[in-house]
Amino acid sequence: MLPDPAGSAGTKGGWYSFDQGSVHFIQINTEMPLAAGTEQYKWIESDLQSVDRKVTPWVIFSGHRPMYSANFFVPHFEPIEPLMMKHQVDLVLWGHVHYASATCPVYQKKCVKASVAGGYDAPIHTIIGNGGQSLSPVPEKVTEWTKFIKSEWGYSRIHIHNATHLKMFFHDNKDNKIHYSITIERAYPRI
Repeated sequence: MLPDPAGSAGTKGGWYSFDQGSVHFIQINTEMPLAAGTEQYKWIESDLQSVDRKVTPWVIFSGHRPMYSANFFVPHFEPIEPLMMKHQVDLVLWGHVHYASATCPVYQKKCVKASVAGGYDAPIHTIIGNGGQSLSPVPEKVTEWTKFIKSEWGYSRIHIHNATHLKMFFHDNKDNKIHYSITIERAYPRI
């Protein structure tokens, strides 16, 4: 949960979480160790276990450097990917790379489909680094998990309709047009 100003568990390493309405947000420090048994790993595991999905049905995970990009997966994140899957993280927001992109629901470098309607599949990873310093070029070859990529100035919005529907929109900064959107539908209570 949101750390206290005195520096409770999570704050000294730069990771924290908070609830806003029906969403539990978790922010990690991608520059710190994530291996099983590390302080940050234990905190992530404990934090994800503490989420009451009847109260906060959505979980949005974030950090600076991306786990999944259009043309790579970073092994540094391997230890926490099973935690994200086990605790059904819905959406992941990354930065660092200066373009916009989105994956399919992905786990262990493969696109995943839910076995039942409204069931859980895997986290969708996004990069929302197209609002700052400069733009990164789109790689010549992209992975099969990449569903959208655009090197343009822009911004993103997330709209939580209710406990069953979440939408994310990728906008162009020039004319505010939506260039891509993601819809996540889940059963409530969660399956």
